[in-house]
Amino acid sequence: MRAYAHRLGQAYFSWCERFPWSSGFAVCALKGGFSDVFAQRIVEGESGLDANRTIIFSTFSGWYCGWFQHFVYNLAYTRLYGRGSDFGTVAKKIASDHFGHVPFICLPTYYLWQESLLVPLKQDGVSFPRWGAEMVRDAYSRWRDEALGVMIAFWKL
Repeated sequence: MRAYAHRLGQAYFSWCERFPWSSGFAVCALKGGFSDVFAQRIVEGESGLDANRTIIFSTFSGWYCGWFQHFVYNLAYTRLYGRGSDFGTVAKKIASDHFGHVPFICLPTYYLWQESLLVPLKQDGVSFPRWGAEMVRDAYSRWRDEALGVMIAFWKL
């Protein structure tokens, strides 16, 4: 069993090295989907499952956490601050994340994603994504009202 687990782990790491974008999307989409199912069933205590919400959350997780954060953490931060793991390099990366990337890129993107897809317009009984000024206004309002609380919770971790 141990040898099988070792081979499986090696295959996974090889796949991630060979295909960082594809593996990042797939792994993060799966994690996002499972976490949303857990949130709906266990945390929120729902008896059913909102599959549309799970698909939307999975897609965001794959796109943002898998692709965009690969770009930010593995490419941009490395180019800006280097590959080092010394205190100064790590402190710059953490500061950039806590005071730049997360509050001003990640959270607004997440709120726009949610507002466009989770709060659809309905016309003649058909739902479709919202776009335009109203959606941006609503996403901005959520960011303005919630971002500081989210960041404080983030900093407590």
